[in-house]
Amino acid sequence: MAQTLAELQAGRRELTFARQRAIADNAKLLTTFAVAVAATLVATALQVRDADGSPPDAQAVWSAVSLGGTVIVTVAVILLDHIRVPDVQRILDTAGKNFEEVLLKAELVAEIYNEEVISKILRAAIVQLLLVGITSVLASLSLIR
Repeated sequence: MAQTLAELQAGRRELTFARQRAIADNAKLLTTFAVAVAATLVATALQVRDADGSPPDAQAVWSAVSLGGTVIVTVAVILLDHIRVPDVQRILDTAGKNFEEVLLKAELVAEIYNEEVISKILRAAIVQLLLVGITSVLASLSLIR
């Protein structure tokens, strides 16, 4: 059974927005779990004391400072998620005879906007993962000493 052009466009629209939503959700999930692992390492490093009961060393303190930056970037990744999906019903109500043309334009605008949002999310996620790496290395070095 052959599909009409409108059905193909609707399927493409659903797939495109589902892909964009999945990328944003996966970035948020990855950064949240990464900061949780780093926080566990930092908490362990801060609790470990030498036999004489001395306070945590400088590496443990710096890992805690780095964890603060990591948490801030993680929150930024979560707050950057502004994926848009065109309101087809509103477009149908207002567009009249040019419905397909107006819908196509709205989809293209939303797609371009969403790709920009996704690139911002991914850049922030990369920065966050680098900070998680630095934080984890500092906390691990503190634990080894």
